[in-house]
Amino acid sequence: MKSSGNAKKTAFCAVFAAAIVAILAVGSLIDVLDFSLALIAGTVVMIVDLEFSEGYAWSVFTVSALLSFLLPVRSAPLFYTLFFGWYPLFRKHIRNLSRFLRILIKAVLLNALTTAMLFASVYLFGAEREPLWMILVTFLLANLVMLLYDPALDRLSAFYLFHLRDRLGFHR
Repeated sequence: MKSSGNAKKTAFCAVFAAAIVAILAVGSLIDVLDFSLALIAGTVVMIVDLEFSEGYAWSVFTVSALLSFLLPVRSAPLFYTLFFGWYPLFRKHIRNLSRFLRILIKAVLLNALTTAMLFASVYLFGAEREPLWMILVTFLLANLVMLLYDPALDRLSAFYLFHLRDRLGFHR
């Protein structure tokens, strides 16, 4: 009987991974949505974590990240893979640290991964080099988004747990 439960979870996870790739595909097709849809795709990973387990959520992230690089435009998959896909899983592990340490870890991670994203887009995917002022604006906006993203994840998870979970048929 337990294998039946695992089979259901695996099937749901496959559907969630496919949904993430579809979300990222829309983000790849419409340039102005690449960043925001990568954010939304990360919330799907968070829902898998809330419903099943962190192991299933990491599996969904890994499969969807790999499949998303088959898309023709890679900016949304890059945002998702480098930060927004795994961050909802990571952040719960630093929740018990001091506020200063949490902010420091998040800032270092975000800025290191923003740097990696900029290098990858130019050197791996052939994007044009941006002027220095645009790179600085990118870092500024990334940090501002992070200030909004973290509390938004808390609110979205609470909204999901208290309002959407029963409507979608998930019960614990």
